[in-house]
Amino acid sequence: MHNQLLSKRIVNLSILVAHLQYQTLRLCVTNVIFEADMAQALTLTDAQLKRGLRYCATRKHTVRDKTILLLAMNTGLKAKEVAALRFGDVFDEEQKPRSQFTLSKTQTKGARIRTVFVNKQLSQALSDYQNCKRITLATAPLFRSQKGGHFSANTMCQLFLNIFHA
Repeated sequence: MHNQLLSKRIVNLSILVAHLQYQTLRLCVTNVIFEADMAQALTLTDAQLKRGLRYCATRKHTVRDKTILLLAMNTGLKAKEVAALRFGDVFDEEQKPRSQFTLSKTQTKGARIRTVFVNKQLSQALSDYQNCKRITLATAPLFRSQKGGHFSANTMCQLFLNIFHA
């Protein structure tokens, strides 16, 4: 019976009985969702990344989309974290890409300060992006949506879905 309950993803209004070192613990639960059933984020192969970059080259915002994709792939940032970046987070006072930058608690999904390192490929992509966009205000969104403001986490996810489902 215990294995049958664990095999279900959601247990509604059930009573679970667990045996913990010769003692029985009775739990009354309304909803249980087992985290082990949650999908893990996929890692892209080199071929998939190249296909995504080729697709970005066909889009209206080629340089922006390519930079977003390379930023996410080279740093492991989540969509929410990429969307929350400001120009001053990634570029120094001389408008050159930083070799590393720090995300604040409000910018990260786990509400923890996080240091991000920038490799040569990403630094070059960021330089190309800066040369194309000419952003100078440190508080400006690093990536602007089509409407001109910050991307939301949801719209950034939609962008990634567009790139990889094309």
